[in-house]
Amino acid sequence: MNPPSTLPLALLFLGFFMGPSTHAQLLLPAITLANSALPAVTVNLNGILKNVLPTPFLVSDLTLPLSAQWFCLDPLQPIYHAGSGEPAGNSLYFGSTNPANFDLWGANAPGLSGARVQDLADLFRAYLPVSNTSLSLGSLQLAVWEIANEGNANAYALAGGYFTVSPFNGSGAAGMIAMANAMIASLGDVGIKNLGDVASLDFLIDGSYQRNGTTNTVLVQDLVGFTPVPEPSTYGLAGVGLLGAIIACRRFRSRRRVV
Repeated sequence: MNPPSTLPLALLFLGFFMGPSTHAQLLLPAITLANSALPAVTVNLNGILKNVLPTPFLVSDLTLPLSAQWFCLDPLQPIYHAGSGEPAGNSLYFGSTNPANFDLWGANAPGLSGARVQDLADLFRAYLPVSNTSLSLGSLQLAVWEIANEGNANAYALAGGYFTVSPFNGSGAAGMIAMANAMIASLGDVGIKNLGDVASLDFLIDGSYQRNGTTNTVLVQDLVGFTPVPEPSTYGLAGVGLLGAIIACRRFRSRRRVV
């Protein structure tokens, strides 16, 4: 998203109405910036430069699958929040929840192929559960942009290729960029590759915004959300606990009959 001039605490209040299964309407006001104090970066996508704030979002009051974190897929589009000055009552409309409909910025852009969606699932499974610092969350957002936008012929790397990232005007983002590079470089490692569950991902694609009383429609950021899916071992432990509760209940009932 664009770094606001004063970096206000951003709030969007969202009520959610679900129409057809591939459409979503998000009513203003609740999207909250996870961290508005992250250092800004300069992104270069297909020759277009833009200074952006690499923060993920927290989304609440939705009846769609509620993701713990939402990340921008498209750094060249805006997202609306309280600091943008847009009044309550306006709506964000998303035309699709299908990642295959993610718009391309040029002939070399990959789009969200099945392989890229798997990379996103692997990334979140490996790093989001332990990414509880501002730096790591910002790094994850940079890694998401790289996966969604790097050219098919290029390896993932933020320093070169179809999509690049650099610190904005000495913003101190070098450490965040280095962490993001380490994350995406590890996606081929055993223990990470192809272990993410794509069912843990939610997508809001082809978003647009129309101001009240006008015909001025603006495109907004496409988003990916991640909701952790319990590991099989977690289900096993839960099953053991449930079985123990059943056995204890039966023993208690047997004792009552004896008495």
